[in-house]
Amino acid sequence: MGNKEKIAAFVSLYCLIVVSLLSVGLMSVDAQKTQADPAVFSANSAASQIHMQDRSGSLPTSPSSPAPQVTPTAAPTVAAQQATPTAAPQATPTVAPTAAPSPVAMTAVPTVDAPKATSIAAATAAPTPAGTLVDSPDSSPTVHINPSPAGEKAPGDSEADQPFWGISQQITSQWIFPLQIETHTPVQGQFGASRSNGRAHAGIDLYAPNGTDVFAMASGRVRSIYLFYEDLLAFEVENDDGTLIRYTELDPLVKTGERVEQGQLIAQLRKNSSGSCMLHLEIYATCSGQPTTQTDNRSNYLYVSHTSSFMRRSDLVDPSAVYSLPRQ
Repeated sequence: MGNKEKIAAFVSLYCLIVVSLLSVGLMSVDAQKTQADPAVFSANSAASQIHMQDRSGSLPTSPSSPAPQVTPTAAPTVAAQQATPTAAPQATPTVAPTAAPSPVAMTAVPTVDAPKATSIAAATAAPTPAGTLVDSPDSSPTVHINPSPAGEKAPGDSEADQPFWGISQQITSQWIFPLQIETHTPVQGQFGASRSNGRAHAGIDLYAPNGTDVFAMASGRVRSIYLFYEDLLAFEVENDDGTLIRYTELDPLVKTGERVEQGQLIAQLRKNSSGSCMLHLEIYATCSGQPTTQTDNRSNYLYVSHTSSFMRRSDLVDPSAVYSLPRQ
């Protein structure tokens, strides 16, 4: 064989080797792309899950499988090294977003509805209407409290700011003192003073000379006139403001059913058998229509202490603040 033939055979063999090496390099590049495709699919699946969670508020029940790690194969030849730059940008950037735990934190949303129930309940709690009388749990079933709107108890009133506890100060501030002279009340004439058979004094006694004029504390109508103590009379006035005042131990100058105006002369005092002369005054919070004297009522009182029995209606009010009323 000549030199030319040897050179030609050598060149053919070299070309064959080069072509074989290039084929091997291309197959390696295809294998890397095939390995990168599952990672890209996993990243796209995670992005799809985030989009579905934004629309529906919850994640799919089937969790995504973790993306496979891509380990690039070292290229043994020059041809493989030339192909590497095209494969690396596809595998490395797309694998990183497959951290699936981050969308799970977004599912803690349903707790926002809890405060709404509280606010609705608070809004539906109806406030106490202005001027509602306060009944204690032990109020007597025989006393029906039906005050007129003007006689209702103002909200926020307390014993400290109600001189006549049980009646709004808006009402009692309009009353006047029933006598036009100076008077006094001894200990035995004070409200709650002891009486026979364990009874407590249910009114206040305003001592004054015999024949002293008595004037209406408020406008109203005479409900009844009757014998009260010894041969002394009493009468009751149902006031326009929804309260009731009992004037006793006197001679009435009015008749049952008669209309009286505040400041009108309605009676004159008379002395009793012992020589004492006084206006015995009792006040009740309502015009209930029930008798003011109730001998069987031993402890059922709304506005006064019931350590002793007053033998009166349950809406009895302590009249001691009468001394604070203006004189006409």
